[in-house]
Amino acid sequence: MKTMLLAFCASAMLATGGFGAALAADAPAAPSTTAAAPPALSDADRTTAALNAAVTKRNDEVRARNDKAKAEFEAEQAAYKAAQAKYEAQVRATKAAAAKAERQHAQNMAAWEAQVAACKAGDYARCGPEAAGPK
Repeated sequence: MKTMLLAFCASAMLATGGFGAALAADAPAAPSTTAAAPPALSDADRTTAALNAAVTKRNDEVRARNDKAKAEFEAEQAAYKAAQAKYEAQVRATKAAAAKAERQHAQNMAAWEAQVAACKAGDYARCGPEAAGPK
């Protein structure tokens, strides 16, 4: 990135004559026509283009790696949400089964208490263990 910036700055400075007389003396003489670009500028343009291509390639590699990581993350997140939904369904089923068992137990207790009350009231046919079993 710094090299690209330096190449760009060098290109701009050469184009505007900003490096001063020392570099201007080292630079090849440009033709006097205004239509032709100086050779140093075209070299700088080639350098800049090469650096830009390298940066673009690197950015594409990083973008591809990031896209892959994002896809993996989203797949893992979807799997987690599916597992969470399955767990929550199991919890609901367990709670429903527990509530059903509690209702059945309450019915059985009520039936047993009714048998005990009948036995104590004198209905001796309802006093045995076979009479107290669930139906």
